[in-house]
Amino acid sequence: VPAAPEHVKSFWACLDSVARERSGLAITEAFPLRLMEEFVAHNLADGIPAFFALEGDRVIGWADLRREPRPAHRHRAVLGMGVHQDYRNRGVGRQLLETLIAAARQVPDLVRIDLTVYAGNDPAVKLYRRCGFQEEGRLKKGRYLDGQFDDILQMGLLLGEKD
Repeated sequence: VPAAPEHVKSFWACLDSVARERSGLAITEAFPLRLMEEFVAHNLADGIPAFFALEGDRVIGWADLRREPRPAHRHRAVLGMGVHQDYRNRGVGRQLLETLIAAARQVPDLVRIDLTVYAGNDPAVKLYRRCGFQEEGRLKKGRYLDGQFDDILQMGLLLGEKD
């Protein structure tokens, strides 16, 4: 479903759960709830796509875009997404991402979606490639957490081009 203020608290809980896994996100716990409320409200006001996957009223996954704020980069948006570990490998992430990409293609001045992903997060890398993202760069040893290095892949999708 499109992101809405009534689901922000549940979104915050889902984000926190995924972040505390310490493997897929750049954060290790959710931002304060107030900042999440501001983020969703800003995206809604900006008309930038964001979606939640729900089980009942509980957010079990999300996919959102954050538009680059600088004027020379406003044609770009950065992807953020995650799925609660109890709901992975069921197509939730793919459905969220495909829905988000379709909505992003309808934003007139949005040309591309950027993302970063840890090279060791093979399921996410495969999902992004299946949905048309291409690797555009690699930061060797770009992440260091819990005594482990991982490369960071920079990927992009040009919205005007067919997959």
